[in-house]
Amino acid sequence: MANSELREWRKRAHRVLDPLWLKKPDKKKARIKVYSKLSKYFGKDAHVGASNIEECKAIIYAIRNKLI
Repeated sequence: MANSELREWRKRAHRVLDPLWLKKPDKKKARIKVYSKLSKYFGKDAHVGASNIEECKAIIYAIRNKLI
């Protein structure tokens, strides 16, 4: 079960990740593409909802620095 700090970091990660796919015409395809890039970057299946605090920070860093 996620504590309040982890939930807050997951929200922060979603705030930077979701705009990459939510504004696209084909949201489903765009979301798959974004999460595929994220998984490739981390070398494992990556999802915000399954991430710990350090992973959320890494997701935010990767997106803000255009690494994915």
